Amino acid sequence: AAAFAYLQQVRLGHQVSRVTTGGAPDDVVAVAELTMLQRRWIRDALHLVHTCQESVRFAYRVDLIA
Repeated sequence: AAAFAYLQQVRLGHQVSRVTTGGAPDDVVAVAELTMLQRRWIRDALHLVHTCQESVRFAYRVDLIA
């Protein structure tokens, strides 16, 4: 939940930045816009997401569907 919340925080912060500078909000956050710490936290959050996805895949054998 914390990883999802952080990713949403980064996305929404990007959208606010776009709107305040007169642009349209989007979901594309350039890596160059992020600090080194933000990049690290995103990498960690995505690792957690991957671990959760693998747990679901293993527990429910979703790879056998289709």
